[in-house]
Amino acid sequence: VGNVPDDIGEEQLKSIFGEVGTVVNLRTLVDDETGKLAGYAFVEFGDANTALSAIRNLNGYACNGKKVRHASFCMFSHHAIISQMSNNRHF
Repeated sequence: VGNVPDDIGEEQLKSIFGEVGTVVNLRTLVDDETGKLAGYAFVEFGDANTALSAIRNLNGYACNGKKVRHASFCMFSHHAIISQMSNNRHF
């Protein structure tokens, strides 16, 4: 998930993504220089249909003044993962 506000917590993100189904795992990354969220998160759902529902229903979701976006979907170890990686950031 991209364009994640740097002032949001993991519990708030879980709550937002929990609106479409059970969040199995959620991971955010922190910028080492600023100590703030790096602007993206990895959200893992229990099945592909839930992940696809999140893409359809939460893309553009207004969150703390930013619209989150979902860039890609892949299957990994029987779980659906939505993720976005920034090519110009190294963490």
